[in-house]
Amino acid sequence: MLCFYIKTEKFVFSDTAKDGVSAFFIFIDVDSNYETGYVINGLGADYKVELIGWDKSIRAASLNVWNETRNEYDWNGFVTRGSVSYASIDREIEVGIPRTLLGLGENKGDNKKVVSVIVGYPDNMSGGTIDISDMPISCIGGTVKASVEYPVSVTIDALKENVVLIVKLNAYGRDVRINGFRLHRLGTASASDISQISIYTDNGNYMLDSADVQVGIANQINEIINFDLTTPLTLEKDKEKTLLIGVKARTEARAGVTFGLKFVGVSDIKTDYGVGIESQPNKLYYIGNTTGTIVIDGAFEDWANVEKRQDTKDGSVNPNTDLKSYAASNDTSSISLYMKVGKVVLGGSEVPEVKLEKITNIGGVSGGVSGEPAEVDRDVALFYIDTDKNTSTGYCPYSFPIGADYLIKIEGSRGNIISSALYKHIDGREEYRWSRIMNVSSACAGSELEAQISFSLLGTNSTNGAAIYYQINGWKSEKLFYSNVPINLGISESTRTHTNGSRSAPVIDTGNPDYVEAAFGSVENSVKASNLAHTGCTISWITNVPASSVVRVYTDSAGTNEIAESPFTNNYFGSSSTKHYVTISAETIANAAEGTTFYFNVTSSNVDGSDTAPSSGLYSFCKAIGTPSPTGNNIVGIVYDSGYNPVNGIIVIVKDITHDSAYLSIISGDPSVGVDGGWMFYVSSFRSKTGALITVSAGTIIVAEAWGNGEGNDTTGDYTYQAIGGDEQLPDLVLADEPLGVPEFEEVIMPTIAVITVMFLYRTKKNRAKGKKEKRM
Repeated sequence: MLCFYIKTEKFVFSDTAKDGVSAFFIFIDVDSNYETGYVINGLGADYKVELIGWDKSIRAASLNVWNETRNEYDWNGFVTRGSVSYASIDREIEVGIPRTLLGLGENKGDNKKVVSVIVGYPDNMSGGTIDISDMPISCIGGTVKASVEYPVSVTIDALKENVVLIVKLNAYGRDVRINGFRLHRLGTASASDISQISIYTDNGNYMLDSADVQVGIANQINEIINFDLTTPLTLEKDKEKTLLIGVKARTEARAGVTFGLKFVGVSDIKTDYGVGIESQPNKLYYIGNTTGTIVIDGAFEDWANVEKRQDTKDGSVNPNTDLKSYAASNDTSSISLYMKVGKVVLGGSEVPEVKLEKITNIGGVSGGVSGEPAEVDRDVALFYIDTDKNTSTGYCPYSFPIGADYLIKIEGSRGNIISSALYKHIDGREEYRWSRIMNVSSACAGSELEAQISFSLLGTNSTNGAAIYYQINGWKSEKLFYSNVPINLGISESTRTHTNGSRSAPVIDTGNPDYVEAAFGSVENSVKASNLAHTGCTISWITNVPASSVVRVYTDSAGTNEIAESPFTNNYFGSSSTKHYVTISAETIANAAEGTTFYFNVTSSNVDGSDTAPSSGLYSFCKAIGTPSPTGNNIVGIVYDSGYNPVNGIIVIVKDITHDSAYLSIISGDPSVGVDGGWMFYVSSFRSKTGALITVSAGTIIVAEAWGNGEGNDTTGDYTYQAIGGDEQLPDLVLADEPLGVPEFEEVIMPTIAVITVMFLYRTKKNRAKGKKEKRM
């Protein structure tokens, strides 16, 4: 009998679980071979035990065997094999499985390598989330767990040995001996590009030096890298050992080819005991320098000089679908696309949504579960492409200003691409109907994804270009995460001639009419630091002509100690614009103490760099202190043009006047709001200028401003927060050619009896009612 024991924090199968039903799954790998069975945590599970229950009791239990004809990621690939013995009480469960049902011998020592992973679903301890055991367990107690880290470098220097993989090993249950390793080569490099791959025990600094001991040299066979250790490696129980994988490239290696190594499954660690391998992203290194052009190979240093749009919306609960940045680039023949998420792109889930329901028989006694299959476990990346830039043709996703004529759809799970294809839209604007055309070249590694498609397949060219929207869907489809605005390819604003036929020196906006009263380089009131966070903030400003965006961040008020990640040039509005909205995110800031003050300046230059407008002196911001807890109370509003049409792409800045808060900012029409021209902030997200959270209550004075530059500006004036609960709407922001840098009108005090009339006029004839508002920010 093979037995398992499970203990939980609270009562098992309690009524707090999803729909009153919860489950435990035990995945068993009897041959320690990831190439057979369902793939989970590096195992190839040959069997699955299901324990289903409610009302604090197990109601159904079964042993299921893997159908080898199914895809290794197919949760529904198990078929019932038989029953198991079980018992539960309070917080404990025990399960017994006859060895004969698992194809195991009766001699305990013969089955050292049998290893299992236990999954709780939903997890009663945390209210509905999946909980996978931290480490696999072996039937004789000895288990190795491997985790992988990568150096920060992106290239392999052909003149020296380079660390490409850091492997951390832990033994549980007992001391464990390892006889060797197997790694899998990734990338476009071949064995002829690599002269030697070695494995070393590390002395603790993660760098190759004279104190590290070489314990094996690899034998390269096609894509397989085998290490047979000169002396078996002994892991002491509960003590971590670190290994370094070093690579030497041949001096005649092809420049720009890519190389990487990874563990794929449990049989890649050669031992007589159980093995578990922590899920790991791929990483590829360039041998020598990049080729200078974008190659779809899963290595991303070739995107380093491509301007990236930063996603400014609130992140997804699932970091795998939290879109962080996106970009596009084109040459004369093709479009290349890029996106980056918070953790693992196309991460999917090893345990998909399982549909559990109680079944009640005619006699009223409950028992059994529904036989509905699990939902798909794939994440999906979507690129909507508008080739004619005509919003009246093609598919319109969620009322965004695009008419998508083509779609690139990339599906994947566990950080691997499963399918990648181009589709053409075949029906009306509101119909999600597409015809598949062909496969598309794509690659991913870690948090990044890239794809490429020929202009000829899209029926356009590099001059006409295309507009592209980006989207990432989680495997549960609980939320869609879009890019903020489309990226437009083709002739960009930065290369167009200005309407006056000549270039003007950029001036950073002081807010004065027509910008003519602002001396070049004078103090600017459009420069604002907003959205204080634990890794940085957002910096925004306005210039009179399209110009570049550069923010430099310092640790000192003299501006002499620039942080390593500076400068930041990732303007939301592109490489040359009159609106500048730059997200600052840096590890230096993340590692600093909460409340630490950082200093910055901004610079805008013409495309050719001939004229530059620097900010005068330094501004400052503070690292956020604490994490807000959303209360469900929000302030919301809409930006309109003078004809009362919603306008997207306007910088909206909000301030709590009562507490003299730091600023919050957003771009109007942000997809997270779900309304054209809309903006929204959590009331709980206001912070002081020192980074501390502020409590906003009824009576607090709040002001919102719309910074549209050439499209117009507006302010709500003083608004008294009512704390009505839920979404509280502030007055509309209607763009007009009036500057925000000076008070627009004097404050007018009106008797209470006129409020209803004033509000009616405000909503219908707002351009003539702006005398009721005053600029406060």
